Amino acid sequence: MFRNLKRMIILSWIFSLFLIFPSYLAAGLTKDEHKMMRTAFMNGYVRALRLDIETIKSLLSQLKIIIKKYNHRITYHPGQFNNLASPKKQVVQNTIIDLNKHAQIMDMIGLSQTPYNKINIHIGGTYKEKDTTLKRWCENFHLLSESAQKRLTIENDDKKNCYKVEDLLYAHEQLKIPIVLDTHHHNLNNGISLEEAFNLAVNTWPTNIPPVIHMSEPRENNSRAHHDYIKNKINVFGYDVDIMFEAKQKEQAILYYKKLYS
Repeated sequence: MFRNLKRMIILSWIFSLFLIFPSYLAAGLTKDEHKMMRTAFMNGYVRALRLDIETIKSLLSQLKIIIKKYNHRITYHPGQFNNLASPKKQVVQNTIIDLNKHAQIMDMIGLSQTPYNKINIHIGGTYKEKDTTLKRWCENFHLLSESAQKRLTIENDDKKNCYKVEDLLYAHEQLKIPIVLDTHHHNLNNGISLEEAFNLAVNTWPTNIPPVIHMSEPRENNSRAHHDYIKNKINVFGYDVDIMFEAKQKEQAILYYKKLYS
């Protein structure tokens, strides 16, 4: 188990190097600060290959200093293979292991055990029994570690036969789990207006934690695919939310949007 956790931590380092810290322009870092951090974390990555778990915990805890300095909200969005509602026991077991490891890494960094530092997933397939599958998902939720449970959020789907925002309300009512509204998914799969979806999702969050909204636009030739940028002015219907850009150009998409509407 330690070997698997160690591999996952090393992968997190790689993501930190190539996904988080290249966003120095959007975060307000100078190029020199960015270069210094990349060098420090690459050294940490190499050392992690041969270090014990306590040293790895120490290295991960240093991330909190940078996170606090630049006021980053750190979250996870584990892959689509995480499926708590699967009828296959092995799939559920693998999901529990994976989500618990994500939570364990967050604990090592020193992040809050709240949806502020969320671990966001989808419910998964319906298996032609949407209500039964939702109930099974809620039952299996209790198999997760407390750390994972406290951070978990759920997101609406883009496929017509899967879960709309209003479908997810059942899980919130059972578990008090917050709903992350994905506006692009909602536009492809909805039964209520976008403003109604905002109201529903935002009100599932604790009052002291800003809700997260996923924003993106479709490509011209593929309505389900995410565009490189967001070109239309964002409407949050008066709510105080944190917006996550799910655009392919990542931080460059944020800078592009700021140029359009600054």
